[in-house]
Amino acid sequence: MKYVPRKIKDKYEILGIIGEGAYGVVLKARKKDENTLVAIKYFKEAPGYQTDTDVIDRELTILRSLRFENVVELIEWFRDKKRCCLVFEYVEWNMLQVLQQHPEGLPLEQVRRLSYQLFSAINWCHIHEIIHRDIKPENLLISKNLILKLCDFGFARFCNAKTLADHYTDYVATRWYRSPELLIGSPYGKPVDVWACGCIMAELKTGQALFAGENDIDQLYRIQQCLGSLPAKYIFTMNTNPKFQGLRFPPIRHLVTLEERFAHIFPSEMMHLFKNTLRLFAGDRLTAEKCIQHDAFTYLHQTSSKRQYYQSYINENKCVAQN
Repeated sequence: MKYVPRKIKDKYEILGIIGEGAYGVVLKARKKDENTLVAIKYFKEAPGYQTDTDVIDRELTILRSLRFENVVELIEWFRDKKRCCLVFEYVEWNMLQVLQQHPEGLPLEQVRRLSYQLFSAINWCHIHEIIHRDIKPENLLISKNLILKLCDFGFARFCNAKTLADHYTDYVATRWYRSPELLIGSPYGKPVDVWACGCIMAELKTGQALFAGENDIDQLYRIQQCLGSLPAKYIFTMNTNPKFQGLRFPPIRHLVTLEERFAHIFPSEMMHLFKNTLRLFAGDRLTAEKCIQHDAFTYLHQTSSKRQYYQSYINENKCVAQN
């Protein structure tokens, strides 16, 4: 690993590669003087690739403003010329890895607890006027103690009442978790995160993506097969988007509704929450704050401390993804 700066090698013992992409690598490492495991996100320079320092600076700013138990902790960071390393707490798995071990999904109570933590993380982001914009299984870390941590804020953006949502034109995150307004190129805001959380709830329970479209048009069609036709406002926006010029969706003879697909596996209060994260019109969706206050999580609220509740559950049950 010749590209790892000496400043990192002097302080950390590199144990291996967790993941790698065009931007660089994520390394598993041990802090030498504390024997503590960490994950190091290293933005490397490569032939034909120029690291976007603005993106890195924005991610740093966002992470430093989001200290929270369900957001991965940024421990420290280093700069080496134009390169940058971010050092995070180490978490054993991500949701994708967990579901690979549990291809038919997780038990209901684990889904409930993980969903609550996800909504809590997103609510914390939204309180700080941050949209994550890339909620997907790979970006949800899950510890052996069943604690969820939201990570990867590379696509996250600050927003506020004075900021027009249609300025966010560089959204390139995973299609399966995109809301209708994103797919058609409409202005968007915090509800895009809530939609993605609803998709995650379904995937946690079944092990399968809720809407696994092959392209943006197929994605929109699958959504409408389940939830009905797009609102008139969205159809107008779509018709003015050159990407969809001349497009006509085939008629949908029979909706396969969320109730048909999930009423037998989600109890009524979970079903109500689930459905209201997946409203077609963004303004009809629950806010993240309303989600964590929902009756689906009532008995989680009755404990004096979430951490105490999770720990008592863990002590009495085998936690997810343990061998």
